[in-house]
Amino acid sequence: MDSSIMKNNYINSKSNTLGIHYVELISEKVTYDNNIGKFVMSYLTPNLSKNEYDTQLPRQSASNVINRDQLSLGVSNITTSNYVELSIPKHLFYITSISVSVYHPGGDSSSTNQANVTIHRMEYTKGQKFLVSNLAGNYDNPVIIGVI
Repeated sequence: MDSSIMKNNYINSKSNTLGIHYVELISEKVTYDNNIGKFVMSYLTPNLSKNEYDTQLPRQSASNVINRDQLSLGVSNITTSNYVELSIPKHLFYITSISVSVYHPGGDSSSTNQANVTIHRMEYTKGQKFLVSNLAGNYDNPVIIGVI
């Protein structure tokens, strides 16, 4: 059997590696100033739960590692989770409204007016769906390209 030829299955199909997919936000809220969110990538792991979880596991023995000094490895425990953290591009946080308030700093109408401008941007909440593409067909580089 020639092991250099992989059978075409779900995970290595061209439509999966090069296609555009839906991902779901599981963070409570993502804003313009904090644009990194946790996402479930159900096109890669369709059987995992959509509820966010992190599981801490104790570090295994390092007896089979050449460098056995536990402190030099820097691993204290292992975390398994069902999400991937991705940054949402800033241009997807479009402006929803702008409010301007004018005030007189001196208290009288003869002083120069000053304005306070507040820009309100879109915020994304849990359950929002985004479009993602794997950069160059590489599963290690998912990039958000749009919002639904």
